[in-house]
Amino acid sequence: MKIPLLTVLMLLFATAALAQSPVGKWKRVSYMVDIDGKKVDMHAALLKQRPCAAKIVYKFAETGKASLDAAACEEGYRKMQEKLWSKTKWKVEGSRLTTSSTDFALGTSYTVTYSGRQMTWKSDDGVIVYEKL
Repeated sequence: MKIPLLTVLMLLFATAALAQSPVGKWKRVSYMVDIDGKKVDMHAALLKQRPCAAKIVYKFAETGKASLDAAACEEGYRKMQEKLWSKTKWKVEGSRLTTSSTDFALGTSYTVTYSGRQMTWKSDDGVIVYEKL
């Protein structure tokens, strides 16, 4: 059975479009900031204090809801992180991804890019890199 070229191209385009979306489960792999002219990986610093953070899963639902699963961490830290993310929403407009816990009355915007299984958020405050699970 031959599949028409147009159908194949449409499927490839649809697959590429799905790959370039925050929807799904992610792990944070770095969070680089500039402190006094020096690049510092805040995620690596966090891992020294809380190794369980390497197992935190960030979830971005199609509905625009963001959450995290910090089950691997001790109860106090897990509860704090899950509460912080409990009202978080996200939206993408072009190459801008915005997160907010105030229904977008206030929020933080990033330029979002994708490369393979990585999603990178860039802002004036730093660069966060997530890896798709």
